[in-house]
Amino acid sequence: MKLSEFVQKIMKDFLMIFASIIIIITILRQMYYPPMAFDLKSIYIIMAFSFISALIGFILYSPHDLSEKKMRIRMVIHF
Repeated sequence: MKLSEFVQKIMKDFLMIFASIIIIITILRQMYYPPMAFDLKSIYIIMAFSFISALIGFILYSPHDLSEKKMRIRMVIHF
């Protein structure tokens, strides 16, 4: 996989993680604490942690094929 394709995958993962968290928090807040609103600081914190979560995928990136053992080690570290 090319690096540019992998960066696109990381960005897509970031957007999926961020959107999922926002949707879930919105639903939970509407159910349990409706008057509470999102402030800008909490959105930035969610965005930062989503980006960090997506960047962890770089552990699995390799420009060339890896052996089975090396790939399993990377998956354990990623987990």
